[in-house]
Amino acid sequence: MTALNVSAEETAVVGDFLSRDIAGAKRLQMAAIWKPKEPLIQQVSMSFQGAQQEDLLHAARCEEESMYPEVPFSILEPFLQPDAIIKHVTELLSLLT
Repeated sequence: MTALNVSAEETAVVGDFLSRDIAGAKRLQMAAIWKPKEPLIQQVSMSFQGAQQEDLLHAARCEEESMYPEVPFSILEPFLQPDAIIKHVTELLSLLT
């Protein structure tokens, strides 16, 4: 950001982990765009008919909590909500307009 002379508020992070990518961006006041991994999307779609974004976020958080038991998710809670959720990187273009 320094090299590009932009502030955190002018920057967006796209990531697939809530606890690392999204929480990190939100803590730095950057826009946080979550692109969940395809297997998670498929798992949630198969588990819940008419799955909502909340279902996807909940499943991802449960998965990450089991993968990273040392991460204090209760402290990260306010930073785990992305500004946008995309399934394909091509959706980034529509977020810019």
